[in-house]
Amino acid sequence: MSNFIKLLALFLGSIATLFIYWRALKEDYEKEKIFSSGLIMLIGMFLGLLTIYLPAKDSSTNVIINPKGFWFWGSLLGFFLALLYSAKKLKIKPYEAIESLVPGIFIIASLYSLTSYLLTRDNHFLLFLAIIFFLGILFTFLKSKYKSFSWYKSGKIGLSGIFTLGAFFLIRVVLAIKLPQSFLVAGRVDLIPSAIISFLMFFLVYNLSESHG
Repeated sequence: MSNFIKLLALFLGSIATLFIYWRALKEDYEKEKIFSSGLIMLIGMFLGLLTIYLPAKDSSTNVIINPKGFWFWGSLLGFFLALLYSAKKLKIKPYEAIESLVPGIFIIASLYSLTSYLLTRDNHFLLFLAIIFFLGILFTFLKSKYKSFSWYKSGKIGLSGIFTLGAFFLIRVVLAIKLPQSFLVAGRVDLIPSAIISFLMFFLVYNLSESHG
């Protein structure tokens, strides 16, 4: 029964994500392209998650390498490959796709975390929920103010999503140090890739701010 409730939370979150994604892009792309690309990316994310989660769900945890925490990297890889496919085949701009999907992905993560916490009382789910809530506030603030930032010269869409992702990976660095045995990270090995990706996200923000093309 608990698995059904979790799946229901994921399903409802996915529906909300597609709706938000469509609303954000409906002025620039055809409806079929929007829903196709959004669905492809969600499927890629979930397939990547399951590919890692199922073999590792019963694995023992370790401070250095925690197999249970690799669910995130599986979902990220699946999402990234699906994003590349959508950008090439459906001509969806990656920056715009990320910017439009981030709020929906936050909803999926929030619903799943809240449901899991209510079912298990595992405080790590509550911590993850708090992190997502903070990032949601950050994203909303940046989304409403980015055009007024004097240092963001280009004024292009993408700052909110990319910067928020950079902050998310920076938080993962802290989690890898403080909570290496939780399912939130893949142990202390998570520190290096998370730090690299966080740096790359902030570097992308810089490039986007200077871009005039």
